[in-house]
Amino acid sequence: MKLPIRSLRRAAIHCAMFVVVLLPSAPSPVFGADAAAAPAESPARPKIAIGMPAAQVRQLVGEPTRIKKVPRAEGVESEIWYYETKVKVGAHEEPLSTRDVPYVNPKTGIEEIIKEPVYSLVTEYLTETTALVFVDGVLTGSKRYQTRSQEF
Repeated sequence: MKLPIRSLRRAAIHCAMFVVVLLPSAPSPVFGADAAAAPAESPARPKIAIGMPAAQVRQLVGEPTRIKKVPRAEGVESEIWYYETKVKVGAHEEPLSTRDVPYVNPKTGIEEIIKEPVYSLVTEYLTETTALVFVDGVLTGSKRYQTRSQEF
């Protein structure tokens, strides 16, 4: 059955109007409810400042991962407190060794030994370290750095 062009245009206009009317109320995969929601907030870091006593810093931040005593002049105590957070950032397979595998060459029919890679899972980590320097029990400086590591 053939419809006149005029009827096809009218049907197309009605379909377009239907889509325009319904589209704003329907959730979109790109601009759905998840996109409109506020992003999840990361936990706030405790506010510490130069000049704070060690006890106050320990109360705000907690126990350090490790403490390093730093030798200073007579009568001056210095320490560096380290806080570390290790996060897994990925994993992939990597050829770490090879093994000998017998292989028959289809052209010559001769058996040969070929090297075949042996894959192992490599896990990647990111460690963020915050170092706090204390002199005579008072915070005098800090440094934050990141290191990447792999485990096989």
